[in-house]
Amino acid sequence: MALSPVGSDAKLPDAKTYRVRAVDPDNEQDTETAASLHARLFREIGPIANLGERLLARYCYGHLIRTGMMKAVLFEVGGQPVGLAAFTGDSSALHHAALRRHLPFVVRETMRALRERPSLLLRLPAAATLIWERRRERLPKSAGSFAEVTAFGILPRFRSHKFVQLTGLHVPDILLDFVLDDLRAQGFLQVRGVVLVSNRPAVSFFTRRVSRVDSFPSAVRPSIQVWLDLTLDADHRPR
Repeated sequence: MALSPVGSDAKLPDAKTYRVRAVDPDNEQDTETAASLHARLFREIGPIANLGERLLARYCYGHLIRTGMMKAVLFEVGGQPVGLAAFTGDSSALHHAALRRHLPFVVRETMRALRERPSLLLRLPAAATLIWERRRERLPKSAGSFAEVTAFGILPRFRSHKFVQLTGLHVPDILLDFVLDDLRAQGFLQVRGVVLVSNRPAVSFFTRRVSRVDSFPSAVRPSIQVWLDLTLDADHRPR
């Protein structure tokens, strides 16, 4: 889970109209939009983002959503996608899927991506390490009681002080509240996210919102687990 690094300012779209909407796995434009945004947000910190937009579009934002393994939403301002969140109700199954029931699909799409961009071969070890890290994680027995946010990012200028001052929109909070409300409606009690310690914007944001922070000893790169309590109503959520 991450927030993207700070970038340069640019002309802002009309913020009078904004919405959060689900990614449609059967709409090619939707999956490509989500994949493109994912790559922009997480290329510097996420190994999966470096495997190419084709694999992201067809597997992550197509196949996983279509098979019910994951949900994803886009945050749009003035019709422009500026934020992305992906989440799952079964973290263990999601992270095992690439090595079990979805392995043929992943291998096929990876090979196609490599044919188009042979340089992606250099990025496979980091992605494989991440998958192995999550696969060997020992989840608590009550795993079914919590969901996991697997990706969370906002383009830099849409979480800047300037944007908030001009529009009054706190995009990260609005997007996170949408995800929490969706998972609460599904009956989950808690939500977890794994954040790199080096990702300071994400650490700062989530430690302000979460109920507790734990270490994540199985991580290859220093990371923390952040937990949000879904039993709290909107008036009592940490801010």
